[in-house]
Amino acid sequence: MITKDELSRIISAIYDLMGKSVEPMIEENTSRDHVERVFQKLDLNKDGFVTVDQFLDSCLKVSSVLLDETITRSLEVFNTML
Repeated sequence: MITKDELSRIISAIYDLMGKSVEPMIEENTSRDHVERVFQKLDLNKDGFVTVDQFLDSCLKVSSVLLDETITRSLEVFNTML
């Protein structure tokens, strides 16, 4: 499972790796807002943790209708071509 604090550190590190060339520019509260949006969508029982099962359930639910745009954009940062 992952906590909000852990996800916040991960997202902040990703934004740091992306640097200043990101469009639109990343503002100070962007990573905090991002974490809140992710937890609203994935923390199904609102206990402050996202388990693997909650993550998979959320992804399967949205993929059966239409993949959630916010989650898709969040995961695109990991899509690299070698």
